[in-house]
Amino acid sequence: MYLHHPTKKKNKYPLIFVGALIALFLTLIAVKGSFPQATSSVAKTFLSVFKPVFSAKNKIFSTTGRFFSGFGDNAALKKENEFLKEKTKELESKNIIAEEIFKENKILNEVLNHVSPDSKMAAALILERPGYGIYDSLIIDSGADNGIKEGNMVTAFGNVLLGRTFDVASGISKVRLISYPGEEINVSVGGRFAASAKGVGGVNMEINIPKNIEVFIGDNVFFSGIPRLFLGVVESIDREPAGPFQKILFRLPVNLNEINHVFILIE
Repeated sequence: MYLHHPTKKKNKYPLIFVGALIALFLTLIAVKGSFPQATSSVAKTFLSVFKPVFSAKNKIFSTTGRFFSGFGDNAALKKENEFLKEKTKELESKNIIAEEIFKENKILNEVLNHVSPDSKMAAALILERPGYGIYDSLIIDSGADNGIKEGNMVTAFGNVLLGRTFDVASGISKVRLISYPGEEINVSVGGRFAASAKGVGGVNMEINIPKNIEVFIGDNVFFSGIPRLFLGVVESIDREPAGPFQKILFRLPVNLNEINHVFILIE
């Protein structure tokens, strides 16, 4: 047998009563603008009853207001930090450029101050270096218009011999490094003996001398002509047991990727 169990219904009357009180309260405020004397006790009762609700509402809105305000502040701070970072990078790059210009001008002034009054020297910017389509050569931005001729000595810092000019045009020249394969130059090693050095490529050079000549790793190698220019330092000595000669290896003492200018001695 099917038995019907009546479900409990929620009593809606208390909610209706509370709603009516709220409506009455709001109406009194709208009409009078304040609580009338006769209803002051009712108003006080209303406020005391609903005070926890109002307090909770204020706390909720206060907290959420600060929460979303925090988002706004964080976004503004993030944007400001990004702006400051960009300005810092800009200032750092400008400072680096200024330092490089200062160093290059200082080098140029030092070189020119040590040149004999009878000598002429021209500065040139390096346009191409070894490894960028050319082999043991440089391309510089000075040429015949600057008084440069084929065969002029090209130096780093005015005292390190790099090579000589060739294929000179009006505003551009090529420089063949002394390390170019097959190039030969007269040198002085350790201030004790003279020899001929030959380029073997890759800014490396070698000297072949008899075994009975004393030579040491670390000996300085200079161009034996005029002016006296530095060429490098002895890095290795290969003494063949069966042969009468010893092979001395040295390399240009300048990293060509770290210099921007060269100086040309104009005769």
